[in-house]
Amino acid sequence: MLADENIYNAVMHIESNFASDSDIKILSDIACYSPVHFRRLFKNQTGYTPAKYLEMIRISKSIELIRAKAPVREIAFDIGFNNYETFIRAFKKYSGIAPGDLISLLKILEQETDEDQPVVIIHESASLSQTRSLLENSLEENLFTKDKIQDLKVFRITESSKSTRKITDKFSFYDDLVTAQTIINSF
Repeated sequence: MLADENIYNAVMHIESNFASDSDIKILSDIACYSPVHFRRLFKNQTGYTPAKYLEMIRISKSIELIRAKAPVREIAFDIGFNNYETFIRAFKKYSGIAPGDLISLLKILEQETDEDQPVVIIHESASLSQTRSLLENSLEENLFTKDKIQDLKVFRITESSKSTRKITDKFSFYDDLVTAQTIINSF
């Protein structure tokens, strides 16, 4: 929870009304601050402007809908974007991947992993320390537990000349014990 309950109330309003544009006046009224003071407090407590926070929530919701196999064009408008191209740009900015590429990756993951198997997707340029950091964050956020790490499957993606991404390498910690041991020992 945020330090300021009034800012928390504004955040909750954004999260429950993400499909509509949140007017700064309405948000500042909810938080009981002037618009200028509200913007400053909101950014100090969340790290984002209200507009950026709304955009991030929308992208997060769109990923949930993509995983549920909803059509991407419908998702763009359902989550509050007025323009499909704007949605695509925002999606790439926050997720680092186009929605269509995400759908392709999800299909591959569906075919090659069990439903409850932990999975990590890393970029081809990710170093061992970046991979370790990603795993630490995943453990901290309870995305999987340390006792499940031997079941972890890691997929490495590369970018082609057309800026599309594809899985070029994969390993499971069970199959690649040297890599697994190197990363596990670093915890």
